[in-house]
Amino acid sequence: MDHYIAYHSVDLMGREYPDAGNDFGHYSRKPESFLRKTIGNLVWVVVGKRKGKHTRYRLAGVYSPDRVNDEEGDWLVQGR
Repeated sequence: MDHYIAYHSVDLMGREYPDAGNDFGHYSRKPESFLRKTIGNLVWVVVGKRKGKHTRYRLAGVYSPDRVNDEEGDWLVQGR
């Protein structure tokens, strides 16, 4: 099993990382071929948000993707 890290920058994306309930996921602009390699593996989602001069990081979750979908120009990677 391989491990991947997905990084969500609140400042860059312009929104907080959403709580997803049972399904989990992240948006990405990486090539679809790379994202499909994450299916069946583990993705660690790290969220970064600026607080003054510093960025605070937190682990939002770890999940195993089972699908990659095109969503308005970005890729949505989802799983449980």
